[in-house]
Amino acid sequence: ASDGYKVKKVTVFPGMSMNLHQHEMRSEHWSVVEGTATITLGTKTKDYHKYESVFVPIGMKHKVANKTDKNVVIIEVGIGEILSESDMVKIYSQESDGTAEDNYVKAANEPVVKLDPAFKDNLWGGTKLRTVFGKKCDYDVIGESWELSAHPDGQSRIADGRYKGMLFNDYLSIIGKEALGWKCQAQDRFPVLIKFIDAKKDLSVQVHPDDAYAKVHENGSRGKTEMWYVLDASKDASLVYGFNQDMEKNQLKESIEKGEVEKYLQKVPVHKNDTFFIEAGTVHAIGAGSLIAEIQENSNLTYRMYDYDRVAKNGKKRPLHIEKALDVVKL
Repeated sequence: ASDGYKVKKVTVFPGMSMNLHQHEMRSEHWSVVEGTATITLGTKTKDYHKYESVFVPIGMKHKVANKTDKNVVIIEVGIGEILSESDMVKIYSQESDGTAEDNYVKAANEPVVKLDPAFKDNLWGGTKLRTVFGKKCDYDVIGESWELSAHPDGQSRIADGRYKGMLFNDYLSIIGKEALGWKCQAQDRFPVLIKFIDAKKDLSVQVHPDDAYAKVHENGSRGKTEMWYVLDASKDASLVYGFNQDMEKNQLKESIEKGEVEKYLQKVPVHKNDTFFIEAGTVHAIGAGSLIAEIQENSNLTYRMYDYDRVAKNGKKRPLHIEKALDVVKL
């Protein structure tokens, strides 16, 4: 980028399409360097192939789409007074009495949307989400706050403005997938879930399925790969991350049934600012004394392998999911 012009590489993935839009302060020159781009200029749409170029004047409605099964790569040169995304007028078509009307919305003028979390009073939770983060919640114990969630088991809500109180999924249906970026348009649901976890006690030893297993065995649900960022940890805090040796399925099953699985688990000390990647199939458990931010796939599928023989508030042991856990666990 320099004064008056900006050069960038744009990749359009298979099946993706840019929103129809226009610029008021710059023109653009597009050169296709890979694939076949379907480009709309005004009312005309045409395929452009490798080494072909097109000029987009100021004020011209335009977009690029990829209708092939391979990536499209374009080198874009913008020339004008404003080269940032603030100079973008998105164009939404709505049918009204059979006539398409164009509505012009400047994305740059949209305010930041803040969310209120959904809370969980897990039996292993503590009070740090209230005392450290100032969360307002009536639960005596708060195990989790789902900060960014469109999952039906605990949706965030719009915190202020016109849509205050609205469930996040309902809000997403109003603004449309185009507001979430190109990659989200191919998703059948909002793809991520972000939560804070306060583990005053040990969480259960568990494992999550991957997307392929969940699709077949859990009515089309998503699997769950996640990552943890340790916000704070007590002096002796640790977590379970995989096994301390290679395991056989029958050996693992027997150890669970006998209540001896802990001796095969890899215990890892944790400290503030540590980060862990928990791929689907990895046996794991957050240990007592950890305050964690979790970024995960939009899923709430957990197969509990071992729970220290604890009882829940109803006086009963929480259910285990041993057979499904054995199906998906990485040994």
